[in-house]
Amino acid sequence: MSGTAAAEFYPSIAATDFGRLLGRAMNVLPIPIGRVRLSHVVMGPVVIPFAVAAYAVQKVTGSYYRLTADTVEEWPMIGRQPSETVRLSQVDSAEVEVRGGQSFFHAGDVVVRGGGETLLTLRGVVRPERVAAAIRDAAVTHGRTAEIQERVRQRA
Repeated sequence: MSGTAAAEFYPSIAATDFGRLLGRAMNVLPIPIGRVRLSHVVMGPVVIPFAVAAYAVQKVTGSYYRLTADTVEEWPMIGRQPSETVRLSQVDSAEVEVRGGQSFFHAGDVVVRGGGETLLTLRGVVRPERVAAAIRDAAVTHGRTAEIQERVRQRA
């Protein structure tokens, strides 16, 4: 069912509870010092080793997301088959939800809904507004293409 990827979206460590905890720690002292916050200066050296370890673990055990002409898919980082697939014809909306600690990473969850239920959640993707817009645009394009194909079939 998997086609050629139109786009791939990789989550940040903000996809995990531990990553969100680190994101909250980096915003604990919101006092600005020039262009950075005091918490970045104080917490950065403490958080960096844990963030690097979380990143490495996620790159082995985590997942990423693919948008094709027909589907949105969740793939394991190490694997040959998608773990979850949603057809674009099922998609009604793609909405952004930013949970605590994700904003530090410019990340959020993209919740794909259809038929009144959640079909797939793309957790902790960077620039979630762009990801949601890409999914919505692909779903609209997929719907228009299906309509045109149906009209051509009716004429034939």
